Amino acid sequence: MRHKLAMASAAAIALWSVPAAAQQCRVAYLPANLCNAPALVVLDQKLQARERQVIEATGRAASWTADGVDFRAHIADIDYDGAPVPDADRIADRYTAQIARLEIAIAQAATVRDPATREQALGSECLADWLRHQCSVPMSGILRGEGGVEILWQLQSGVSEEDGVGMGVLLWDASGGGTPRLIGWSFDAGMFRAPGWSDENNLLWVPGTLWGTGSGNADLLFQRREGKWVDIDITSWKAALEERLPPELSVWKGVRYYFDGMEAETSLWREDRDANCCPTGGTAIIRFRIEGDALVIDAVQAQLDGPGAEWKDF
Repeated sequence: MRHKLAMASAAAIALWSVPAAAQQCRVAYLPANLCNAPALVVLDQKLQARERQVIEATGRAASWTADGVDFRAHIADIDYDGAPVPDADRIADRYTAQIARLEIAIAQAATVRDPATREQALGSECLADWLRHQCSVPMSGILRGEGGVEILWQLQSGVSEEDGVGMGVLLWDASGGGTPRLIGWSFDAGMFRAPGWSDENNLLWVPGTLWGTGSGNADLLFQRREGKWVDIDITSWKAALEERLPPELSVWKGVRYYFDGMEAETSLWREDRDANCCPTGGTAIIRFRIEGDALVIDAVQAQLDGPGAEWKDF
């Protein structure tokens, strides 16, 4: 049943195709001196195959499509150590790391088990085998909405051999009775919190945070449309935010989403003087709408000069 989630068509990754004007390059988004390198062409083909597999395995077409677009956009960026990507070997390493990420998600999907009953979904048994060491269920519950919507959820805590200590979340649709039907899942967070539901726009979300000082977002967002669940991309809007803010300001860490109000809040960092720990650029509020299967920015307001300062539109 898990693979009866929304299946992605080839169109889900059509935007990664090589444009007609760049047919001389077999991998159009690579630097011109590397776009026909045989080893990279082979890795690119393997990556595309894994992308199709991960979308089928997880049902999260929007999120993984956005992830692939971001990977391609930045594959030749400057490394964190300040050295440019100089040759095929370093780009090959990036391909290999990205393929490994996708293969982990595919392996995770294979461990998810469907509950036979509502009681099993809400019980203490971990209904996935990814966090196989010391797995426990610290929280589970039911979300109820208008029109008979019922969502069952389970948080898991444990250890996987691949990722170490982490948390997972599984979500099922129990509307209308019968066997609970899988909506989605993730094992990507250092911390997941209880899911939320909004009748106003039929949104289901799970707050999640990655390990690390960056407190990156591991949130999930789904929308129920005519009884079907649509995965919503909640990452690609960040590129548009950078274009709207003054050039000296950036968002360096995860944001705090408030999906019941369709907005997020974040501190702002000054590129020229701030440390990772200590943003001094002010606070921004981002308001969203959903277009297709993605969050897009509706409005941005920021208070740049500290508490009591005037809020400005960007």
